[in-house]
Formats: sequence, structure tokens, C-alpha cells
Amino acid sequence: MLQRRRRQSLALVQVTRPRLGWRAHIGAILETWIDLQHRFYESIGQVAYRYNERANVGLFAAAVWHRNHLAIEEFATRKSNGWRGPGRIDLFVQIGRCALCIEAKTIRLRAPQTEVEWRTFWQVLRTQLRAARHEAVRASRGTFRHRVGLLFCLLSRTPSNQSPSKWAREFKRNLDSWAVRQTIDFLAAYLPASGLPAVLQQHPGVILAGSATRAAQGRSSLI
Repeated sequence: MLQRRRRQSLALVQVTRPRLGWRAHIGAILETWIDLQHRFYESIGQVAYRYNERANVGLFAAAVWHRNHLAIEEFATRKSNGWRGPGRIDLFVQIGRCALCIEAKTIRLRAPQTEVEWRTFWQVLRTQLRAARHEAVRASRGTFRHRVGLLFCLLSRTPSNQSPSKWAREFKRNLDSWAVRQTIDFLAAYLPASGLPAVLQQHPGVILAGSATRAAQGRSSLI
């Protein structure tokens, strides 16, 4: 459920089957990710999610460390019995005994308003999320049992006569309603929309979504 935070900001955390394996910890990581987003905003008056993909991945990694787990960006993959491979994964995360191979994507979508726009929004988000998960599978080359696609969806808002506070209330209600109907493995959102200065109101928030392969839904394992 969306909850009010300081300065009228809004946040959402949703995890499917939250008591299974690494999922038991992902909710706390997402809450910390939101707190770090808000700390950045309150400290310097900017929103961290507007920066590039690496910045978004880095903030997620910081949230992992804050919850006493491990995270390394640009982690080298291994092939056969050696550690050297043809590429790197965006993020390696270890939660307890569960090692996650994570590939991330960042997209920008206009914040939906009508029911048709909301349906299209979730279709695009799921398609991009599947693509990120597929890249995680390709990048790991069988090394990891746990492969996760991570998607950062930066919201944009076209200027209108509607006040920011009214827009935020309406978006809050719609996002809360639509999010619970999705089958995405985990989902989080941070929207400081009603408290943003005018220069940032065209970028009212970010949605983070994660999708794991079936192997990531099974027993915990080491890398």
C-alpha cells in the first residue's frame, strides 16, 4: 500500500510470496531504497532517480549494504571453472546464502491517467522487465541459480492545469489500485510529487520492478 512520508511524499512496497527464500529480505531492502531516495532529496533538493542507470543501480546496491547484505556492481561473470568470462553483470547481490545475478534497465514512461493508458503502462513495464531478466540469464551463463531482471521506470508528467497536489492524490489512488493486480515478483515506488519544486515536477517519481527466473523461487544456494 502507498504510504505518506515526510513532505507529503508517497511510497509503495509490494513483494510476491514474501516469506520464500531471499524474498523474505527484499521488502526491507526496498524500504531502505526509498529512504535513501528521500534522504538524497531532502539533503540537496534533487531527485536521485533522474540520473543515469548506473546511479540507480548504485542506490539499490547501497540499500542492500544498509540491510547487512552484500552487493557489488559490474561483477565479472565466470565460465566453466574459471572466474574470467566474456562480460559482467550489472549487480551481484548475496542475501544470506542466496546469490543473485541482476541485470538492470532504465526506461522513461509518461505517467498514465486513463484506464487505457494504465493498461499500456503495465504492458510496457512487464515487457521491459522480461527483457532485463533474459539478459540476466544470458550474462550468468549458468553460473547462478538466481537470475533477476531489475527495471527502473522514471515517470514523466506533461504540464497541465491540474495542481501538483491534486495530480499526486489521483496518481496515488490509481497506482495503489493497479499495483496489487500485478504478478511482478517485487515492486517499489517513490513519488515526492506533491512536495517537488516546480522545476522537478515534470519528473514526479520512479517505480522499481523486479522479476526472477523460476530457479530464484526455489531453495537458497551459494553462488
